[in-house]
Amino acid sequence: MLLKEYVEFTVSEFSEADLHYGHGTGTALDDAVYLIYVTLGLEFDQDFRESNRTLSESEISLLNQRVEQRVSERRPVAYIVGEAWFCGQPYTIDERALIPRSPIAELIQQRFAPLLQSTPGRILDLCCGSGCIGIACALEFEAAKVDLVDLSSKCLELAKINMRRHGTFDRVRAVRSDLFSNLSGQRYDLVVSNPPYVSEQEVDSLPEEFRHEPRMGLVSGEEGLAIPLKIL
Repeated sequence: MLLKEYVEFTVSEFSEADLHYGHGTGTALDDAVYLIYVTLGLEFDQDFRESNRTLSESEISLLNQRVEQRVSERRPVAYIVGEAWFCGQPYTIDERALIPRSPIAELIQQRFAPLLQSTPGRILDLCCGSGCIGIACALEFEAAKVDLVDLSSKCLELAKINMRRHGTFDRVRAVRSDLFSNLSGQRYDLVVSNPPYVSEQEVDSLPEEFRHEPRMGLVSGEEGLAIPLKIL
């Protein structure tokens, strides 16, 4: 089977299954291309429509397994392939943390203009999850020191993997803390956060894909405001 034929097959399977797309992709085609390209190690600038590549039996077997996971388990593609993109960079991701998808990426790429009047020397990423927001800040502000803070030790383990992946261990550290509780005496020029903000009632009505994500990263009290209000 040709690559372009397998993409078409996968799009058809995803469309028929009526999947939800909200974890870095917006359509069945986006989801299919992401799953297939990451699995095969292809560059995203390669247009499958112009490719005459023939897939091997082993490649088809692996892809079939992953397509089946996406359809039968409603598992997001980023968890299946173990990778998600944020601010133009790949991050290792699994069920320990939410899949990166924050609009804060646009602010980082704009260097927080016009909100910031000067270049930040110290940055805090609160409720850091996989660490993608804080690490992206470290990559954008190359002289800044960044603290990645989360209550979940599992999230911090994942964040350290991404720190190593992006070579930021010299400027970025992971700190286990319940918000500001273990940050006494610390001062920051910039605080970024994508905290849990879903209500207890709302979370159970979300599409099944969201149930693969850690509830701790989504739910924030009865009205979804408990943690944001604590931060403020």
